[in-house]
Amino acid sequence: MNEKTIDRYLSEAYAALATAQTIADEEGISFRFEPAYGMGGTYYPPQKVKEWDYLRYEYGLDPENGGWISSSQTC
Repeated sequence: MNEKTIDRYLSEAYAALATAQTIADEEGISFRFEPAYGMGGTYYPPQKVKEWDYLRYEYGLDPENGGWISSSQTC
């Protein structure tokens, strides 16, 4: 493998995450992604941010867009 191959796989991974976010937004569900210990986070769709006020006030998520909270932010 070379750098181009790695870049292709990384692009595919980012595209898959974007697709997962779209599905989460449509269905109003959150999900975690943890590629390795200490390197993860949770995605919250707009519906969850509107429903759970603490996501706005404690983590600054936008209720119109949703967003990610890294695992280190919740320690």
